[in-house]
Amino acid sequence: MPKASEIKKSAAIEHNGKVYFVKEINKLTPSGRAGASLYRMRMYDVATGAKADESFKQMKSST
Repeated sequence: MPKASEIKKSAAIEHNGKVYFVKEINKLTPSGRAGASLYRMRMYDVATGAKADESFKQMKSST
């Protein structure tokens, strides 16, 4: 599974056993010394069309 920073808009990813289409990605960079970037993604379930909003830290995998 790719890291959150490697996922691009319009990509299809598997998360929690479901396949999602990534519609939007917002990168938030907190001010501070040890703050890791945060990626907020708006995704849609490919099978049902349900919307899901998820947040991932830069260093973690999106699994």
